[in-house]
Amino acid sequence: MNEQMLGFVEALREANVKISQSEVIDALQSVGTIDILDRHVFRCALGATLVKDVQNRKLFDKLFDVFFPAAPTKYYQVIHDDDEEIDEPELSEQRALEIRRQLVEALINEDQSAIKSAIKRAVTSFSGMENGRPVGGVYYTYRTLRQLDLEAVVKSFLSGLSQIQKNDGHELSSDRSDKAIRLIRSEVDSEVLRRLVGDRGSSAVAKTLALRLPEDIDIVHASREEIEELHQSMIPLGKKLATRLARRHLSTKDAMLDFRKTVREAMSYGGTPASLYFRKPKISKPEIVLLSDISGSVASFARFTMQLLYVMSGSFSKMRSFVFIDTIDEVTGYFDTESDINDSLRNVTTKAKVVGLDGHSDYGNSFDLFERRYLEAVTKRTTLIICGDARSNYHPGREDVLRRLKERSRHVFWLNPEPKSYWNSGDSIISIYSPYCDGVFECRTLRQLEEFISNGV
Repeated sequence: MNEQMLGFVEALREANVKISQSEVIDALQSVGTIDILDRHVFRCALGATLVKDVQNRKLFDKLFDVFFPAAPTKYYQVIHDDDEEIDEPELSEQRALEIRRQLVEALINEDQSAIKSAIKRAVTSFSGMENGRPVGGVYYTYRTLRQLDLEAVVKSFLSGLSQIQKNDGHELSSDRSDKAIRLIRSEVDSEVLRRLVGDRGSSAVAKTLALRLPEDIDIVHASREEIEELHQSMIPLGKKLATRLARRHLSTKDAMLDFRKTVREAMSYGGTPASLYFRKPKISKPEIVLLSDISGSVASFARFTMQLLYVMSGSFSKMRSFVFIDTIDEVTGYFDTESDINDSLRNVTTKAKVVGLDGHSDYGNSFDLFERRYLEAVTKRTTLIICGDARSNYHPGREDVLRRLKERSRHVFWLNPEPKSYWNSGDSIISIYSPYCDGVFECRTLRQLEEFISNGV
């Protein structure tokens, strides 16, 4: 058990979950006071001692199922109620219909045991799992769901509901169908994972899963599910950064002695200053101007940057946003008039006038137009943040414009969502801009974005 526990902790640490040695000791001690055969209690005990951030809980639960599965099962084990072992890689259509009927009936009756039984049969029948094959669980899950025909299952499920609950209305049926889809996907994923663990072992499966915290997801190449996780992390992260930024700016100026008040109060003590009084330090909030390239793959990173900065906009004295591809447009007003950040970002994508000629990135022309149209936005109080990969499609870079903007501003920072190994290759011209920046940062994840805002702004 200790070896499995230490492997579990190591996998969590590799996923950037911070766990101290004392917390590992607490976890081991807590295990000795509970019934480890009760998986729910076991999970709660480890979660209480090892997880400090609610954002880490999903990853913790996934790895817990890897290292402490209910019962690891080889793909070929007998799991049918009729004790019939299935050897063939594909079942007949009749067998497939039988599994679908079993699953639909179990869903209608909300029979968890029957649902799990149907899912086990489906994975055995449709996944094509073979002992020792170096194939990821995502493939097996996809193959099972495809051959199970999730759409047909949902239609049969809704049809069955309509006959039983004629007066409940479509909304209830729709809600239950969404829950059923999520349940089926979850159960298939869990069953596939359980069998992979039985075949390969917990540590090997944990490495192939390559689980990451939301803040470590590559924004540019994130899947739809990962994008949703990033959005959920955005608001709490923005609030945390805003608080941290406010404290930092508050502490950058030492409080000044209020000499008059100190002397006035000292008169009641015969002129002896028994207490010292200080003026409250003036909080210096930065003024932000954001220039974001929203072409191609870097568009997703630009949207997340804008979203995060606007979540914490109260920490800035002023913030103005501009987006560009081969021409530039101000989009500050979209955020002022829209209550929903997603609507604001949608307007940025659809309404901003950023295509002038061919619709390919042209940093030089965009910088030149910014200088000519919006130069008043940059002052000695301004921190200019540029988001983009500096791939200008072999157009003139116009670094002279950035030099003049640097001279007018307080700071200039460049956030590049490409790996550093890609910089200055092909049409990347980041090297001609970097001399006029206070810092050029590789910024592909929320963690890197958080570090920049904490240390740079």
